[in-house]
Amino acid sequence: MKAPKFSGFKEKPGLATARKFLAAGNYLWNQGLFAAPLGVWESEFKTHAPYYHNALLALRQTAGSLPRLSKLYLDLESDAIDYALMERTKNLVVIPARYEWTDIGSFFDLHKVLKNSAGADGNVLRGNVKMINCEDCMIHASEKPIIAIGLTGLVVVDTPDGLLVCAKEQAQLVGQLSKKLQAEIDTRG
Repeated sequence: MKAPKFSGFKEKPGLATARKFLAAGNYLWNQGLFAAPLGVWESEFKTHAPYYHNALLALRQTAGSLPRLSKLYLDLESDAIDYALMERTKNLVVIPARYEWTDIGSFFDLHKVLKNSAGADGNVLRGNVKMINCEDCMIHASEKPIIAIGLTGLVVVDTPDGLLVCAKEQAQLVGQLSKKLQAEIDTRG
């Protein structure tokens, strides 16, 4: 199958543009899967997104120092690769394909995917978890055991940096709270 001619990439087009694309019938839906040799990525970033190219160089120079590496990474401007690079480059080839795809953008979505391997109770467990009467939960323990009793529809994730407990239906708010916490940390210095 010959790859269609690439005329441009548009991330999250407005409603009118999306309707135009659908009506035309000759546009493809991108799932955010991009692949290229490292040298191509570096060249494209240098040309179209110099901020991120310079950030990459700075991160490389700091690779031996985890605290400095973490600070540099967390201080980066947040911009999706779609906007920072893909909408600007013309060096793309589209490969049409049909296959199942799940965008794991939250713990809710992750639980839905992992539930295929869960028992009849719908619980997805990792690490040292002991539970009684729990249903439809995703519980991940790290260093210490998690004891759960009578939980339904919750996400519990323990890491060395913190403990997350939330309703699965609210899991998309984790990113929002993370940004708020990071801003508080930044203001404290």
